[in-house]
Amino acid sequence: GATSFDFDREYLTADELVDTSAEMPAGSQWAYVIFERAVTAPAKSLLIGSVLDTDVHANKCRIVLSGRVLSTIDPNNKEEVGRLRVFKNKQKVGAIKRVV
Repeated sequence: GATSFDFDREYLTADELVDTSAEMPAGSQWAYVIFERAVTAPAKSLLIGSVLDTDVHANKCRIVLSGRVLSTIDPNNKEEVGRLRVFKNKQKVGAIKRVV
């Protein structure tokens, strides 16, 4: 997987992560995660998130995310958030009714 995040590249935003494939190999997707409370984690540490409000005896996976902490950003600092070069494709469709 990737070991650093390149703040100089542009990244397409997505509503969800997709399964890895030839077009989307492991390490080609990133997640910007904002926590309710501060989390102390050293750089490059493994982060595992799980659902805690479910029955621990239920026979289902409670892990919702896992990955490496490659960089930290204070979501309240506009300058730090501004370093993320994220875009979303937008498209408008219309019809020409009359040409003058």
